[in-house]
Amino acid sequence: MSERERWTTVWDSEERPRFDASASSPALLRLLEEDQTVRKALSAGSGARVLVPGCGRGYDLAAFARAAAAATAAAAAGSSSSPSPSSSSSSSPPPASVSVVGWDYVPEAVRSAKDWLESPASGLAELRERSRSIAVEVEEADFFERASSSLSPSSPPPFTLAFDYTFFCALPPSRREEWARAYARLLAQGSGLLVTLIFPAVPPPGLGVERLPEEERAAFRASFGSAGLVAAAASAGGPPWPVSPEEYKRVLLSEEALFELVSCEPVPARLSHRGRGGREYLAVWRRTNAPAATKGEKLSSL
Repeated sequence: MSERERWTTVWDSEERPRFDASASSPALLRLLEEDQTVRKALSAGSGARVLVPGCGRGYDLAAFARAAAAATAAAAAGSSSSPSPSSSSSSSPPPASVSVVGWDYVPEAVRSAKDWLESPASGLAELRERSRSIAVEVEEADFFERASSSLSPSSPPPFTLAFDYTFFCALPPSRREEWARAYARLLAQGSGLLVTLIFPAVPPPGLGVERLPEEERAAFRASFGSAGLVAAAASAGGPPWPVSPEEYKRVLLSEEALFELVSCEPVPARLSHRGRGGREYLAVWRRTNAPAATKGEKLSSL
């Protein structure tokens, strides 16, 4: 069974897929509220384009839309308090829009996301009334196919920011280098941000669960049941495939130097979804000026 067939079966056979947490991660929400680098990238004045591949029901699309609206409002408030231009200047043009895009190649996932985003629970109807500069859309698309075609002259501009949560861990480990090269193609060279919520992370080699801080130790026990199961998770199958910050660094900070690490911190258990506490890290990476794959190099679809 191919990866596409596997996920099609999951979406077609389960009313709510087991990986669906019904909301955005609290860790992501805090990042969107507090991280000034991310907030600046999301402001409409920059004409931001945000990508969430494997977007599920679209909870994170709504979260990024709300954050973009808040960042845009804050930027507008700051500019209004600045000295006014000379009276001879023409009126300012309307702000550039922010586009938040979700991709999934399973038709049922795309339909489910569109339905949820149109529901009152998403809050997008109210957001549209307050801000006309934020657009949210869900497309049926293959991440790797879109990355392969991104160098075409007819392709849309590169993305300002991408968010990857349970996408990396759902891919066969053999495709992780290809995942990194795909993001390098899709993100703006020299400035694009990749936000990764690293899950399910296992303790690094040599670090036993009993040496973790109490909060994380309790979370590991709740998630895995015992220290023995924690150790066994490192060799478990998937998806989700066990991951670690070191694995992300291996593929993103490779000899090609396509990305640089901005920050990487463990997520406090209280900021994780139930059952995921103590197994997550939040990292931000910046696309460097290093050239991505050449136009002739194809990335295979899932």
